[in-house]
Amino acid sequence: MRKKLLEYIHSFVPKDDEANPAIYWRTRMLVYLHFFFLVAVIIMALITLFAMHANDNVPFIFGFVFLPFSLYLLKRYQNPTYSGNLIVLTWFAILVPAVFQTGGFYSDNLLWLLIAPVVAMLFAGKKSGFWWLGGVIGVCVVLFFLHLENDDLYKSQIENFTPDYYLTSYVLFAVVLLGVVWIFEYGQESTIKALEEQKNLLAKHQMHIKKQMDELRAAQRKIEETNKQLEQFA
Repeated sequence: MRKKLLEYIHSFVPKDDEANPAIYWRTRMLVYLHFFFLVAVIIMALITLFAMHANDNVPFIFGFVFLPFSLYLLKRYQNPTYSGNLIVLTWFAILVPAVFQTGGFYSDNLLWLLIAPVVAMLFAGKKSGFWWLGGVIGVCVVLFFLHLENDDLYKSQIENFTPDYYLTSYVLFAVVLLGVVWIFEYGQESTIKALEEQKNLLAKHQMHIKKQMDELRAAQRKIEETNKQLEQFA
């Protein structure tokens, strides 16, 4: 079962990238990240449905739609940067509406939103990371002015949230954040290992070529010596 699942997951990794370990492992880690987030969204949606009804405002449907679509685009167009940014966009689409309906600055969903620039920085590049950080700051600025106008509204929104809700939320947050970092770290280690193997293979080829060149030079010297001996008898 596990083998078949891994084979299915790896089927989304473009085979054309295997010649370049850096691109191949970056793409492979993005595929893992898609499935990791999809599982996380399913778990959070089920918890919300059966236990944490106070968090019903989170639109998990965006995750069920955009994550498979992003995975399809990654396999078809082989562009990790676009796919990484689409994952972050999905994260924003899920959490930003929820933040404004679950307490604003007092909402734990704002903490979850901070994962977005981290994912962008690790999987889509530094430039994307800073752009999405700007997006998070923009949301915070808007919330600041809304709180100035009616802070009591947002305080009233969190009255239905119980300690067990926050415990569940923060535990899941820690698991998801650690999972994202682990996937990235695993990809980095695998990339370095693949590059070292490629380097060792190239070194072996160079040694083999050098050995052949030495043999050719030795053969050439032998031919030259033979020619000199023949000239003496001519």
